[in-house]
Amino acid sequence: MLISELGGSWPHKFETSASGVLARIGEPAVPALIEALDNKDFSTRYNAVFALEEMRGVADAAVPALIERLDDKILLVRSSAAFALVRIGAETRTSEVVLGLLDAMDDESLAPYIESYFFDIGDSATLALLRAKSHKDRHIREHADYMLDRLQGRLGSRY
Repeated sequence: MLISELGGSWPHKFETSASGVLARIGEPAVPALIEALDNKDFSTRYNAVFALEEMRGVADAAVPALIERLDDKILLVRSSAAFALVRIGAETRTSEVVLGLLDAMDDESLAPYIESYFFDIGDSATLALLRAKSHKDRHIREHADYMLDRLQGRLGSRY
């Protein structure tokens, strides 16, 4: 029932919205929220991301589905998914989150958000970025080099 209330509106008051209630339910709501990430209604997808983000670590199982949302056709959903990945999986699934974010940096609309989110991850991203420098995908290697330079303060933003 609450999942069906995610769409069609924005949570004016998070605490009483469907997103807020689902976030407070926590881990038992995660499977339904993961399913809602594929809903055709963008506000349902956005509100599902928002609820998962608020759950933080208990929504760890949503990391792969959130990585898929980095390709959403709506920028708001993509940028929210990137931020949710940082808040949910930066500590427990750092390598997976970092690779997902690096892969999404080809999206020029999303790249500035992702760049700032790497600063939120901070030092824990460094090892994952170093590993990504030997990734088979050239773009991931290039983005890893760029972000390592940025984190070390050697470059200004390219965005």
